[in-house]
Amino acid sequence: MTGSTYIDFDKATAKGRKLIRNGDNPNFGLLIICGINLGLRIGDLLTLTFEQLKQDEFTITEEKTGKKRTLQVNDNIKFILPHFKHPDSFKCFRSQKG
Repeated sequence: MTGSTYIDFDKATAKGRKLIRNGDNPNFGLLIICGINLGLRIGDLLTLTFEQLKQDEFTITEEKTGKKRTLQVNDNIKFILPHFKHPDSFKCFRSQKG
């Protein structure tokens, strides 16, 4: 197969919410929701903290390009945040090693 494929937004949102709601894999669900709503590269997603996601908007410096970018936290992200009870300073995505 050549070329790109896309992920259906509604299906990805539903899958992410289901993973969070059922407790099957809430961190992966959060990664899906943030990925499709913020449009960040994986390296930038992995640096996000709960403090950033609890704001209406925040600014990051993109890892690949070094450019500053201001992101809006939309209702899809705000809707799932109450399922996470981590301190604001915690990174949203951590490896099993911590």
